[in-house]
Amino acid sequence: MSPRYRASAAALLVAGVLSGCAAPIVSDAAPAPSDSALPPRPRDIRIDDLDPCTVFTTDQLRQLDIGGARFRPADEETGPRCQWHHGPYEPNEGYLVMRTTDQGPEIALGSPLGAELISVSGFPAVETKGFGTGDGSHHCMILVGVAAGQTLQVQYDYYGTALPMSRELACQKARSAAELAMQTLIAQAGG
Repeated sequence: MSPRYRASAAALLVAGVLSGCAAPIVSDAAPAPSDSALPPRPRDIRIDDLDPCTVFTTDQLRQLDIGGARFRPADEETGPRCQWHHGPYEPNEGYLVMRTTDQGPEIALGSPLGAELISVSGFPAVETKGFGTGDGSHHCMILVGVAAGQTLQVQYDYYGTALPMSRELACQKARSAAELAMQTLIAQAGG
């Protein structure tokens, strides 16, 4: 598993400066052929210049019940990412969004952490335990294959004690956030 994904949980603790916005690039051409284990995408939505802090609308942030964005610029290890965190009061939870432009979500298939092939807004995705601490019942990561070799990662993490959290609930929250993020990307790419 790439260090890029291992470092994602630590990103929830990092605050930074929100910078620049860029829309995704959509291609009407058929997705590039691949020997990937993933089903085909309905189309490519390239995220080369995507600012991860733009994937949720104000209304979507309200639906997720999370606070303001915290951005950390790209670095060699983790790439561009944005986090939203509700805390320190309960529910002490957060979401992390990252873009990866050099590998698809199939990298997570066969992970010792466990991985399941799912679909998010019609795009192939992999659901796996996030890289938080503990038994994984408080973390879940969704890796959406948006274009050949490109992944939108949405991770949910719960750091509190008040909610009876389970792996199923954490993954439900991560899937819901990934669906919202993909709705935004699809709209930004022209529907």
